[in-house]
Amino acid sequence: MQAGDEATPAEPAVSPILRFEAVGYRYPSGERMALAEIDLSVKRGEIVGIVGPTGAGKTTLCLAINGIVPQFFGGEFFGRVQIAGLDSIETPTSRLAHHVGMVFEDPDTQITSTSVAEEVAFALENLMVPTSEIRRRVGAALGMVGLTGLEAKHPANLSGGQKQRLSIASALALSPDIMVLDEPTSQLDPVATAEVFAILDRLKRQNGLTVMIASHASEELAEIADRIVLLADGRIIAEGSPATVFSQTAKLRSLKVRPPDIVRSLEVLAQSPASPSMPQTFAVTMAAARDSYVDRPLPVPSVPTASQGRVLINWPTQARRDRRFRATGSACR
Repeated sequence: MQAGDEATPAEPAVSPILRFEAVGYRYPSGERMALAEIDLSVKRGEIVGIVGPTGAGKTTLCLAINGIVPQFFGGEFFGRVQIAGLDSIETPTSRLAHHVGMVFEDPDTQITSTSVAEEVAFALENLMVPTSEIRRRVGAALGMVGLTGLEAKHPANLSGGQKQRLSIASALALSPDIMVLDEPTSQLDPVATAEVFAILDRLKRQNGLTVMIASHASEELAEIADRIVLLADGRIIAEGSPATVFSQTAKLRSLKVRPPDIVRSLEVLAQSPASPSMPQTFAVTMAAARDSYVDRPLPVPSVPTASQGRVLINWPTQARRDRRFRATGSACR
């Protein structure tokens, strides 16, 4: 550094909100490790999608975040999990619940009250939060998930999507640092699924909420996740951006994990004779695909050649090659 130059202050290191350090776990009656050598750090405000085949360890990983594994289940636990600086074994789950909100696959297993407002207030009452603060938090949480006006309604009269949004509101009322969701849309229709993912995306953008979500909904994860973690046999076998992980189609197929439909479509097109080379990563959302091909059009069928009133279209994909269409003049009908 020359005289007169001012040193640029270094940016302070930001500690991850969640950290797994060489974590391994075996259930009490388990013959194999449910988790093995898990190393993972999550920054505040990230959305991390967890994907993998059935039995990969996704649910166990989620339960380890709030200490239910191993504090409730017992078993053999190795390594360390830290949540907002708290150790998952040394800290009681009742205290970890202030930092980690959990939403499970079936909302009916979480709902116990006779009205929407009472359901959101239930955990707050158990924590002896003042009544005025409970009212404020209930109203704010219901507003975040679009259930304002349904405070007096019985949860049994809600749709499946509304029940799952109620579960999310109940977790949000605790003002957690991390929201953990285990297959939250597996029992929902496509419209309700889209609503849940839209809420999570909005909570991340507007509130800086950290989200860990285990799901088979690859299209929706590709839209909102900052990072994807691929699990198999309790181990992380791939980690990176949605484009990086979902482009590993051979690995995903071997594990019976479905990538987004747009990835499969682009993979077929990339293998056609009209495509010059196979890209290393594919677009994983429709918006990304549109942007990727602004200056590089998708391969399209070659120009039809008319012959005696018939047109042969040489499609680049094997499935449609040699399919014939009747035509009048030079235009297909």
